[in-house]
Amino acid sequence: MKNILILTILLALFSTTSTAKEIYPKKEQKTINLSKSPNLSKEEFLKKFNFLGYEFIQQNKFRDGYGVSNQYWAGPMVEIMGRFHFSMLRGAYSKMDSGKIYNATGYRFGFGFDAPFPLFKSRSFNIIPNIGLGFAGQYGINPQVPENPNFNFDLGLLANLTAGLSVVAGPVKIGAKYRFETGYSSKRVIAKATQMYPTLTVSFSPQLLLMNPRVFSHSGMATYVENYKKTTIEGYDKTTTIQTWDEISKMKDVSINDVAPFFFIGPRVQTNYTTLSQYKFFPSFGFNIGARAGGFYINGLYDKGSFYFKEPFKVKREVGNTKLSDLNRYRFDGYLNNSSRFGAEIGTDLVLHFIKSNYNNKSSFANKTSLFACILKIGYFQQNNGSAQFLSDSGVFELKKDLMQRNAPSSIKNDISFSENKKLNALSFGLNISYGAMVFNYDYYSFKNNRPLSHAEFSMSYHYPISRLIRAINVHSKSKK
Repeated sequence: MKNILILTILLALFSTTSTAKEIYPKKEQKTINLSKSPNLSKEEFLKKFNFLGYEFIQQNKFRDGYGVSNQYWAGPMVEIMGRFHFSMLRGAYSKMDSGKIYNATGYRFGFGFDAPFPLFKSRSFNIIPNIGLGFAGQYGINPQVPENPNFNFDLGLLANLTAGLSVVAGPVKIGAKYRFETGYSSKRVIAKATQMYPTLTVSFSPQLLLMNPRVFSHSGMATYVENYKKTTIEGYDKTTTIQTWDEISKMKDVSINDVAPFFFIGPRVQTNYTTLSQYKFFPSFGFNIGARAGGFYINGLYDKGSFYFKEPFKVKREVGNTKLSDLNRYRFDGYLNNSSRFGAEIGTDLVLHFIKSNYNNKSSFANKTSLFACILKIGYFQQNNGSAQFLSDSGVFELKKDLMQRNAPSSIKNDISFSENKKLNALSFGLNISYGAMVFNYDYYSFKNNRPLSHAEFSMSYHYPISRLIRAINVHSKSKK
């Protein structure tokens, strides 16, 4: 495999002295099997059952002949302490009517509570039957149904009951449920309110055992700005703005869950979460290798698969004041098949930045690495493009015709054919939300003078602390000896 970027990062860790203190658990002299906890209560046992991943639901009752393009809704989900779950799903509706194709986008936000009944006392392997109660908001409007001028509340507000079974195997949890749902759904919302359908979740542990977060507490002088005032004085020939504030210093206490600097390696998957694709929910897979140290983040990436390209201009085709004729236009977006990209990104953790920003002495935070991070990042990539596959069968011909009608001559800025089978460079700007080893990414890839290829995408990464796993295995083997 060629053109794979592998980063080797050497980090030196420095100790600091300050008024900060680290609160660590007391060392035990005996060996403890952390995967089995026979003496813990059920509540204590479930506290570390935290997972992040994807949820898929297969609703089956829709209005006016519509169906979901992929046959399912899908999106990221979070499960906390084995009991609470949150999800943000997306679906693409479509139907054929009199030889015309109508499309609409749907969104769903859900949260709920589960009552789990683990069959074993092991965290590394378990079978967990569960029942649950949940609530959801759902959006997805039929563009052919006119608005009601007297009552414009085009949402679905739903409650549901679930019964299911989950299997935990190491860092992976797979769960299946059957859901009964009912509530209110506007006549313009495509999905009906009363449904019975299956769900599937695939999620991963944030690896708290290997991350070993420790409470870091700091007390020091911090400077704040208070009583800010902005006054505008209108004069005869000019306007003057006066800003005043008070700068105050005082002692402040703060604590974070510190996981210390670490190297990571793991898989990643990029989704078409932001598109109306009728296929390829996971267009590309890859891996990443990098490190986090304090607020510093660096990562090398490689992805292989299909990459989305946009339409070269905005086409309104879904809801609002759009004419129905616009809903039936050919799609000018699609994927570049059999493509790959590699590159690197660097970033800074905003959580740690804002925690320490007011302190006069920041040295105590030098190598503190927060368990929860919100990382602002920038990257540079090379994308090796394959052939273009349009979402409309005749997309390539209709695009050429539409460019001519718009008096927009074919150019690299508007015509995707100029990007096929070429190597192009891109800058990326993005944000990732990290909790331990699990990471949600949202990135915008910007290709110079190339509208179709410049796009945003959602991806998930797994930052597995492999070096810590190796050390843990060595410690365990030595303790056995």
